[in-house]
Amino acid sequence: QSFLIKYFVCFISFSLFLLTSHAIDASSKNARVALQTTLEEIMAILQSEEFKAPDKKMVRRNAMLYVLEYRFDFEEMAKRSLAKEWKKRTPVEREQFVMIFGQLIENSYISKIESYSDEEILFFGEKKKKNKVLVETTVRRNNTDFSVSYKILDKNGRWKVYDVIIEGFSLVRNYRSQFKNFLGKQSYADLVKRLESK
Repeated sequence: QSFLIKYFVCFISFSLFLLTSHAIDASSKNARVALQTTLEEIMAILQSEEFKAPDKKMVRRNAMLYVLEYRFDFEEMAKRSLAKEWKKRTPVEREQFVMIFGQLIENSYISKIESYSDEEILFFGEKKKKNKVLVETTVRRNNTDFSVSYKILDKNGRWKVYDVIIEGFSLVRNYRSQFKNFLGKQSYADLVKRLESK
């Protein structure tokens, strides 16, 4: 019973933390602040003693998924990655593809950042173009720096990430190239099956 009370308190505290940061995001016109808030939420989850126990792995992952799904626009990422093929797909096919693609990105992203512990993220200015913003950051780990830039779109009053560029390599452009090559040899149905298998 004490464990359940402790877990419930932890969950409520974390939920209030998310609600507070999201409220800040809703009223902020600064894309960098919104992104920084999200990354700080993820690092807080990773560094929390409450989530480090082996039996808390799924709880930790679900918490990170909640944060990612709020900030990342998987539909926009899927649309840009699929490029011309997107227009050929039915609404149902598009919905299915976004779900599969989102899960692929989430699993890949979370698997990589779960090993993070003492990384420092340095934020720089914004480069604005109409309703889009490029936010540049540097991740410092063991005295080694590497650049990570985020392309962010103002969507219905919320800043949403639609591409991540790591050391000059665009996530969306990389998938777009892979999908184009794949579809040049096999069908769209085969592509969906391949992604589902991953």
